[in-house]
Amino acid sequence: MKGRLNEKCEIYSFGVVLVELLTGRRSFDENLPSDSGKRVAEILKPILINKEMILRVMDPSIHGQYSSVAATRAALLANKCVMTYARHRPNANDLVNELEQIQHL
Repeated sequence: MKGRLNEKCEIYSFGVVLVELLTGRRSFDENLPSDSGKRVAEILKPILINKEMILRVMDPSIHGQYSSVAATRAALLANKCVMTYARHRPNANDLVNELEQIQHL
């Protein structure tokens, strides 16, 4: 937002990619209403913190290839990464640690 790139910008970008991987949707969707900003990560933020809703937005092409616990934790991590304010996003070390934990679920 301020025109400066740093680690937290990279974390945000990673979060967008993670949302794409989890949902199978592109990060920018022309079919969304214009008032939504057309950014999938922004629209899905409320869903990514609702454990019951997370599994409903998962990419159907990867159904059965993940545990619900891993999917939930990955979605919650993605949500943290796309927080509006950089100070609320995880740092790179925390991100890697969480991904490693998710990998072992």
